[in-house]
Amino acid sequence: MIVKLVIVGLGLALLYAAECAIWPLGKCWCCSGTGKHGRDDGKVWRPCRICAGKGSRIRVGRRVWNWYAGKRRAARAAAK
Repeated sequence: MIVKLVIVGLGLALLYAAECAIWPLGKCWCCSGTGKHGRDDGKVWRPCRICAGKGSRIRVGRRVWNWYAGKRRAARAAAK
């Protein structure tokens, strides 16, 4: 039972890593990808403060990958 859960968990992690590699940007959770917020009556709109009006955000997995790649790049540059 535990082995099956571990295999399923690793499979899901691998799928998420592939998704982050193919599509590094996801839809903004705050504005639902529209890039703007508005009042309920729809008369006043402003840019989303989370995504700065772009409608997209960097996925968590891609942030981790970028952090790791930066650390690796710095270590390799220091070794030269």
